[in-house]
Amino acid sequence: MRLEEIRIDGGTQARAKMNTETIEEYAAALKEGVIFPPVVIFYDGKDHWLADGFNRYFANQSIGRTNIDVDIRRGSVLDAKLHACGANATHGQPRTNADKRNAVLMVLSESAWKDLTLREIADHCRVSHNFVGVVKKSLEKNSLSSDYKPVVKKQIPKQEEPEYDASDDMRETIDALNEELEKASRAAAAGVLAEGMENAQEIMERQAQEIKTLQAENDGLKATRNTMQVEIKELKKQCAYYQKKLKEIEK
Repeated sequence: MRLEEIRIDGGTQARAKMNTETIEEYAAALKEGVIFPPVVIFYDGKDHWLADGFNRYFANQSIGRTNIDVDIRRGSVLDAKLHACGANATHGQPRTNADKRNAVLMVLSESAWKDLTLREIADHCRVSHNFVGVVKKSLEKNSLSSDYKPVVKKQIPKQEEPEYDASDDMRETIDALNEELEKASRAAAAGVLAEGMENAQEIMERQAQEIKTLQAENDGLKATRNTMQVEIKELKKQCAYYQKKLKEIEK
């Protein structure tokens, strides 16, 4: 199919952001004759929506190719979105936690899927239901925060330390993953397969890696927070100095 016939503007990209390095690697491989799997397209009778294969799409485009192999399926743009949310869970460029979070947010923000349970969303996005719960809680918290509009008085602004710490969500995610890892460990040790734990060893390895990645990200957030707190303290000192000068001038 011609690239120009494929629509990529329907919000069907589930990754948090495109990876330029991956696109360049794919482009180099294509030049060497590597044949990639066809991209997945959903056709609604009018438009062809790209659901899986954005890196392959842009790699072909970057080297001037006008056609690409496709796997066409019948469905709407919503079907393409739902498919995209679980794409790359087992192939292609490994998903980051940001990619997984973005996929879950895509489902949670779509009114057509408001009745899906946490486990159903988790199945579609290929993540744990605990992870979905953490993302949903974070989304609800941010929604409540955006609805609140405090009255601001006209005075010299007072610098306050941030009330919400982004690392809170990270810690909740780590706790949720640790909980699931512990369940998997018990299932493997007992030699039984509890509901949803058919591949206990695989789950243990996957969750352990996610925990390691999240802990590294959490450490980064803490470092950023500490830097901000130092800057806030310095700003407080500057505000106090200028307030003192202002009072001297007014006298």
